[in-house]
Amino acid sequence: MNKVQGMSSNNDDDDILLNLHTSTTKHRENSDSQANQKVSNDNDTLQLKHEIDSNNYCCSCDKAFSSLGRYRDHLRRTHKITLKPLRAKQPTTPNADEPDPLDPNNHCSLCDKTYSRLGFYRDHLRHTHKMTLKPLKVSQKTTSNVELDPLDPNNHCSQCDKTYSRIGEYRNHLRRTHKMTLKPLRLTPRTAKPNIKPDINDPNDYCRSCDTTFSSFLKYRSHLQHIHKLKFQPLRRTFSPQEDVDPDIDDPNNYCRSCDAHFTTLKLYRTHLRRKHNMTLTPLRHRYHPRADVTPDINDPDNHCSSCAMTFENSTRYRRHLQDTHKLVFVRLRETYVANEEAGVEPELEGDTCRVCDVSFERVGQYRCHLRVHHKMQLEPLRRRPTVLSSKNDAVPHACDACQIAFDQRWKYRRHLRRKHGLVLEPLNAKSDRNNKELPDVDDPNNYCRVCEYTFGSVKRYRDHLRRKHQMKLESLTTRYRPTPGVVPDVNDENNYCRACQVYFDDGQRYKRHLRRKHLMRLRSLKE
Repeated sequence: MNKVQGMSSNNDDDDILLNLHTSTTKHRENSDSQANQKVSNDNDTLQLKHEIDSNNYCCSCDKAFSSLGRYRDHLRRTHKITLKPLRAKQPTTPNADEPDPLDPNNHCSLCDKTYSRLGFYRDHLRHTHKMTLKPLKVSQKTTSNVELDPLDPNNHCSQCDKTYSRIGEYRNHLRRTHKMTLKPLRLTPRTAKPNIKPDINDPNDYCRSCDTTFSSFLKYRSHLQHIHKLKFQPLRRTFSPQEDVDPDIDDPNNYCRSCDAHFTTLKLYRTHLRRKHNMTLTPLRHRYHPRADVTPDINDPDNHCSSCAMTFENSTRYRRHLQDTHKLVFVRLRETYVANEEAGVEPELEGDTCRVCDVSFERVGQYRCHLRVHHKMQLEPLRRRPTVLSSKNDAVPHACDACQIAFDQRWKYRRHLRRKHGLVLEPLNAKSDRNNKELPDVDDPNNYCRVCEYTFGSVKRYRDHLRRKHQMKLESLTTRYRPTPGVVPDVNDENNYCRACQVYFDDGQRYKRHLRRKHLMRLRSLKE
């Protein structure tokens, strides 16, 4: 009996545990279904809000986006929302007819838009209205019974009633539009009288076989060669010299009185004399006829050769003429110095005046060169040895006592000490400067670092110097705008002034970019 009661009590305990587990499972399933239903409801409301919202604002994340594309990407990736693709809205009316593809003004009646070209209009009909268009064909205005003349002198198509400016365009029109097979022009000369041969020596350059006059003699000869296949000797100028008349070699007009012919250049004239008259000519540089009884003056101030009776432009050409024509040998042009032979007089090493030759020079280098060449002196190179050097921490103006030079900036002074005097200086550390002096001013209007005593050319270089040299942490310039809460900027401000940030902008484009990025405003584009 006791065993039976014990077994019944155990069964009751198992039933209670089973009921508790079942109720717990049902409660969990109800709570999960309620949570899923709530999330789905939130996603539905979120999707509904996102579809309705026009400022690209996500109410769930409390964030606005600058463009519609970024806003839609955020909805897909973050909230897992399936969006329909954007399609251009067509302002079509119900039960409206299709637009006319042959409209003369290229105007779409459904979209109420006019296009500048027929090709743009037809592309719009294909892509927007999904219309299937037939290819355009050239409509012939007249019947095909009219014969076409490929050799029409006016390049006029009688079937299309159209005239072309060039024969090439006219022939291309006949091939493409009228499907004509044309022979090359070179093989079919325009000749109405094939039995008549043209005159090669026609004075008017007229081809009587083709009934055509050419603008030049060369074009006429080219026509005879290519069209009529005539062969003749190349053009050469014929001369008939007179036997009793000799040409003048030194004629100033390049005129041959024997052949009665003028030449454009002296070179052509001299070539004619060699080939036609078999004359032996001397080179042009030996055309001078010096007089044997007259000796030219080497030091003539006017560069005039009295023997040849010719004047030269400068002394160099005059001296070259004396060397080549008169075979004179002389010393090169150099300044001659007459030294003072008094005893005990020696030139000084310093200065720019030689007291021995009584000559002054413009530069010290010229004077030292004079001492080496004329007085055979051996001079040491000009190197100033420092006697007393200023320390590297001297104040402005950073003067070098040895060279007696002052520098406006410390880095120039230190460079002078390294290069000129060969000193090895310790690098300047920003930490030691910060211990002794204050930090530089970040907002200095002249970009001047008062610690390093250096001015930078731009704000960017100045701020890079502050970060690298002085280890300063600076805020980016883009985040320096601090808008006043509750103040909304005016989009159409004439002065491009943001009253929220109290900042002026140079142009409207930068002002609107500031409104989009800083104030997250959605602005309409100019196309809209």
